[in-house]
Formats: sequence, structure tokens, C-alpha cells
Amino acid sequence: MFGITAHVMTARVDDGPIVAVYRFAPPVNCERMALADLAYGYAIDVFSLVGAFCAKTDASMPHMQEEQWAPHKRTNNQFQTLCQMPANASLDEAALLRRACGDDLIGRVAAQA
Repeated sequence: MFGITAHVMTARVDDGPIVAVYRFAPPVNCERMALADLAYGYAIDVFSLVGAFCAKTDASMPHMQEEQWAPHKRTNNQFQTLCQMPANASLDEAALLRRACGDDLIGRVAAQA
């Protein structure tokens, strides 16, 4: 499952109380940019709900107590490290990495190394 969250902003990333969630199953063999497009569309839906709530009241949105952040946070640097193509990658491994990261990101990470 993949999800979109709206949360109270705090000093730490992905740390504030969650106020809205939408979960969806990505299509089979979904590539990174297609998933990003889907996520963007669902994020607009979630933030439309937040905006509608805020337009009606000055009160804070209720926190979804049953929703908690995953214990392990992932960073952009970790994702970029994941997207480094090993020199000895098999064709299957390379295809999976390209699907997950996209040729554009793999090329940019390689150029930065």
C-alpha cells in the first residue's frame, strides 16, 4: 500500500499528528513517475478536504489517533543511495532499479558519484 497524509507541521519531518490519510494500492509494475503522478492526484484530494475544513472553522482538525507514523523514517539521501546502479547488477536487477528509480535519477546519482 501507498499513502498520502496530511499532518500538523512540527520541527521534525513526518512527525506531527496525522489529520487525514488516503491509502491506495499502486498498479502492478508501476514506475516511479507514474506513482508520483497518482500520489499527486490523491494529495490534491486530501488537501481539498483539509482546505474545506479550514474554510469552515478556525478550530484545529481532529487528530487521527489510530494513525501513527512508521517507526523508520526514510530520507532523500537514502533513496539516492538505493538508486545507485551496482557495477555487477544483473539485467533483471537493473530493470527493477530503473522501474523504482527511473533512468533520470539513476543517471543523476551516477554523475554525482
